Amino acid sequence: MPVRAQALTMHYFATDSDGPKTGDVGNHALRIIEDGVVGTIAASPAEIDATNAPGMYKVVISAAENTADVVTLCGKSSSSGVTISPSSWSNITNADATVTANGTKLDTITAYEIDIAGKAALILTDTAVLGASPIAANVTQINGDANAPAVQAAGALAMQRGELLTGSTTGLLKAASGTLSNTDDFYNDRFLIFTTGALTGQGRRVQDYTGATYTFQADGTYTSAPVNGDDFIIV
Repeated sequence: MPVRAQALTMHYFATDSDGPKTGDVGNHALRIIEDGVVGTIAASPAEIDATNAPGMYKVVISAAENTADVVTLCGKSSSSGVTISPSSWSNITNADATVTANGTKLDTITAYEIDIAGKAALILTDTAVLGASPIAANVTQINGDANAPAVQAAGALAMQRGELLTGSTTGLLKAASGTLSNTDDFYNDRFLIFTTGALTGQGRRVQDYTGATYTFQADGTYTSAPVNGDDFIIV
């Protein structure tokens, strides 16, 4: 898309009674019309390719010559019977050509390099939107603590998932075996929290655990009895 006040190269076509006219560039006198006003062109035209593009010519329109909303390239040849076909275009402004995001003009793009897990990655930030400083990013830390990801991962591995077979409001719960331990008291003093069903989000401390039957005795009572198939985690 042509941009106002920016140079561009325009093509035009020359013909005579036999069709495309080649070798006629030295006879062309070109003019430019900007919003209805005729002006001259500083650059000289050139033939593009007489063999493969017969009759096609080109000329550079300077930035100073391309300052209107609607521009037409036209002209005439001193060769008898030769006609130059005019070419017209509409310009957009620099403001229209600038990319915007969330209504903010992005006219200054700065590149910053960050390190992601040991790999160099190039990101682009717009100083008009984000400010002059790059955004610090380190995926090997959480809240600035390099040990936090390892601790979080260990915590996730320590969680145990289970599925309920039977349960009651008094906290007596029998679970499907799954990957649960068959060792008595294995989960004592940990917390059992429901993740599905009516009790989602409710948790109680495990007072006692019977490994042979995968039975939990939770501390306190639930607001309602859990049902078969409810999922829980032990944290």
